Amino acid sequence: WGWMLDYTKSDKSYRAEHIMENDVTDYNATTTPLREWSKYESNKYNAQIDGTYKISDKNMLDFQSNFSHEKLDVNGSNMDKALTAETVNETLGQIRNEYEQEMINLQIQDTITLDDKSSWFLTPSVRYNRSTITGYSNGERFEEGSFAWVSPKDEQTNSKTTWQIALKKKFDDSFMMRMTGGTYYRLLNMYEIAGDGASIVPAPAPKYSGVRFPEPEEGKQFDISAI
Repeated sequence: WGWMLDYTKSDKSYRAEHIMENDVTDYNATTTPLREWSKYESNKYNAQIDGTYKISDKNMLDFQSNFSHEKLDVNGSNMDKALTAETVNETLGQIRNEYEQEMINLQIQDTITLDDKSSWFLTPSVRYNRSTITGYSNGERFEEGSFAWVSPKDEQTNSKTTWQIALKKKFDDSFMMRMTGGTYYRLLNMYEIAGDGASIVPAPAPKYSGVRFPEPEEGKQFDISAI
């Protein structure tokens, strides 16, 4: 059995060294949020429990469970002013004043020894990943008829169950091969969703689609390796 508790605090502050006073594009310094300065403060709490159970001489069961809660406060220039489609692009317009994210990750796998020489191993596994994002926006940021896909409070939940099968062959003490295949689902971290004020810009969420925040990555994967 094993357990872990973790707390992470991150503060990021940025200020532009120079802003063009005559900039009249959509990124006008007098209206665009976060253009002049930004401050991102994150507090994340994480807990994990894992364990291994020997079912038999040929079956080893492993499991892992993880839960995290993170809060991100966003502050910066023009974050308290109303947004209009004429003065700011969609990506910057979707940034909220505050975010909360709760993530749950569960995994169980069984390593099965297929032969008496312990040279063939089959490992099926199942994972469940779930994320709930809540974004809060200052009511003063909205004007009638603009930014209808952002509300004072928006919430989005994404979850999926995936699987994977791994096969390993040990030829001798110096050489083995391994092959895995299955599906994957990667939840996005807070900075991928909200940005960090300077070096990371959030992925745009399609407006009017019911999707309030960037969605997790998913797909299929296969690999083979020689060790």
